[in-house]
Amino acid sequence: MSTNAGSLTPDHGPRRRLPAVRSAAVVLLTLSMGLLAACGSKAETAASSASTAPVTVTAAANTAEPSTTPAAQATDTTARTATTTIATTATTATSETVEKGETPQSTVASGPSCRTVDLGGLTVSVDCDSPVPDPESGVTLTKDSVYGLPGESFDELADVDATNRVVTTADGKPVVIYLLGSDTLFDVGSSTVKPTAEAALPAVVASITQRAPNAEILVRGFTDSTGSATANQTLSEQRAAAMVAWLAGGGLPAARMQASGYGSTKPAAAETSELGTALNRRIEIVAVG
Repeated sequence: MSTNAGSLTPDHGPRRRLPAVRSAAVVLLTLSMGLLAACGSKAETAASSASTAPVTVTAAANTAEPSTTPAAQATDTTARTATTTIATTATTATSETVEKGETPQSTVASGPSCRTVDLGGLTVSVDCDSPVPDPESGVTLTKDSVYGLPGESFDELADVDATNRVVTTADGKPVVIYLLGSDTLFDVGSSTVKPTAEAALPAVVASITQRAPNAEILVRGFTDSTGSATANQTLSEQRAAAMVAWLAGGGLPAARMQASGYGSTKPAAAETSELGTALNRRIEIVAVG
């Protein structure tokens, strides 16, 4: 009996526990596969979300790394070289200009700073793109002649013996210069305004009133070189004063007008012809502003 009991114990004990061990293993394997499946599903979901979600780029464009391809590097090097060459050329040109004592000029040949003209007591700036009237045949203009300034046709002056020039002051104020021959305005050696001037002067008054109603007005008298310098100076002053009086009576404010005489000190043309000499006998009515 004892022998049978001893042989029964090893025969039945392990065989009864085997189904339980196998069940546990199956459960563990099932759980592991479930976890792996769940992880894979989440990873796919995350990848799908990442591919569809908007992406915000916060880096500035100028902080991007330069391209490392040979073509891109060559283009970048060429662009930087060209920029450096332009900057160096501009600096060299400016330096040479300063060394020569010249004022750097704009590359555009127009504008108030194109050139300046000294008219004697009045310096104006000229726009070089404005049309300049050709001098009359046989007339040689002086370097800073008022007749060499740009002109503009005013309809109100079309039928009278008066012309005009349009420039600016150094600080950009508009300037209109009305030119009238003294032979039209005065008799020889006289400062009395002739009746023949009454056609031109009202047209000038109307033009100033229309185009420069708030302008300061400079009335400037000039003579040719005939006679003594002292007599010419006196005559030019008297004629300028007579013109101010006439213009004030014609409607321009006397408080905004100033008379000056320059005699024969500022010729507008060489006195090598009768016409050139006549151009120096003139009255300039200058509206500034």
